Formats: sequence, structure tokens, C-alpha cells
Amino acid sequence: GAPRAAGAQDGPGQLLELLLPGYFEGSFLVRISLAEAAMFSMSLLLGSSHLLPTTCCLYALGASWGPAIASGALWRLITPVFLHASLPHLLSNVLFQLRFGLNVERQLGSWRLLGLYVLSGAFANLVSAAIDPMKLAVGASTSCLGVLGAAVAGMVRHWDEYPVEQRRWVIYASLILVCLLLSAHTDLFGHLGGFVGGMCLAALLAP
Repeated sequence: GAPRAAGAQDGPGQLLELLLPGYFEGSFLVRISLAEAAMFSMSLLLGSSHLLPTTCCLYALGASWGPAIASGALWRLITPVFLHASLPHLLSNVLFQLRFGLNVERQLGSWRLLGLYVLSGAFANLVSAAIDPMKLAVGASTSCLGVLGAAVAGMVRHWDEYPVEQRRWVIYASLILVCLLLSAHTDLFGHLGGFVGGMCLAALLAP
């Protein structure tokens, strides 16, 4: 048959690049996003009300809770990253980390990004539990902010290599952070800890 027009071939790829800059097959962030979606589905099956996982279910699956962590349940610093309180909560975090993290994964490599993702989330949950220990916390936003911190750190480290238009990205990222920190019903200290942790880890892990 006749070959397809170049625009028809490039259309889906251009749309994907627009939605998820830096997307590539085999990405760790894509896999972790699928794992988080699977965990949300499991939490609904194990215990839910009105399509929301119950508090008891989230606690049983590993939500962050200060007294439990202080008693030695250190896995609760990591497991909350894979748990979400609602479908919008899950979708917003997945979209955020894919939107801002794929280029970071290209720069650092998948294994380094894995370390940054887990450690920034754990550090953020530790800070959050230390400051507000009686709060039951779940969500990948701690690691998402770690990814954002790494993206900003990478931009600052290579500032002179970017054109002026791309430097504006740092301003946009900073505005996003401020909006997240000031929005209601969010873990202020968890988000701030994730962002700072991500920036520091990016400096240590950068190849």
C-alpha cells in the first residue's frame, strides 16, 4: 500500500512527547506508576467505602503513622509511596511524576532515579512523621516532589547550557512547589522534605 504521510506517523509520538516529555520504553517511572495503580486497586478490594480505601486498610498496607514508625516499623517510611487515598489522588501523582520525571530519569539513569525516588520519599515521610506523628499519611507526592527537586537541581547545575526559554522552567517548577505547599489538605512538611531531599540526592547521584 501507499506509505503513510510523515505527519500521520509523527502525530502520536508528538502527542506523547507533549504530554509526557522524555518518554521512553522501559522507564522505571512508568513501571512504578503501574505498581502504584495496582496497589490502589488492591486496597479497594481489601477494604473500601464509596470507592475510597478505608483507614484501617491503608494502615494495614503500610501507611505512615508516627507511633508505629517509632516502634520500629521503618518500612512505613517507604510503603506510603505506593498507597493512595482516592483515584484523583493517584492520578494527580502519577501524572505529575511522569510529566516532570522522565527527563530526570534520562539524565540520571533508571537505577539512580530508583534510589532518588525511594530515598527522597523515605526522608520526606520521616520528616512528616517527626513533626506530625499522629497523622496517617499515604501518597507518592513525597517522592514526586523529590523528582521535582532533582529536576530543578539538574537545571541549576547546567544553567548556562539551557536557552532562556527553558530557564523559565525553573520559575514554573518553583511556582508549582509553592502552590502544592500552600494548598489545603496536603502534607506540607512531607512535600518540603521530599523537594529538599530530591535536590540533595540529585547532587550526590548525578553521573
